[in-house]
Amino acid sequence: MNRGFEILQGYENSGIILPTRKTAFSAGYDLQAAENVLVSDKKVSLVPTGLKAFMLPDEVLMIYIRSSLAVKYGVTLANGVGVIDADYKDHIIPFLL
Repeated sequence: MNRGFEILQGYENSGIILPTRKTAFSAGYDLQAAENVLVSDKKVSLVPTGLKAFMLPDEVLMIYIRSSLAVKYGVTLANGVGVIDADYKDHIIPFLL
């Protein structure tokens, strides 16, 4: 099995772009929200990505907020960092804001 991403059933025609590294020195992949979500102050919001991740058994996928979002808009992840273990059921990638 290789690592990678797949669009979840139900999101195939929603215009989701599979994550890629934007530059040769990118630390990771850029993810996009699959749906518009109104994020309110002091309220946790679940933002679907519409993606499933594939990884090797000894790997983990970590989700971090982009520093520019945190600085410009005060957006942070509710749990600081999202951790998706290799054996997480279906490897669906959400993030909590």
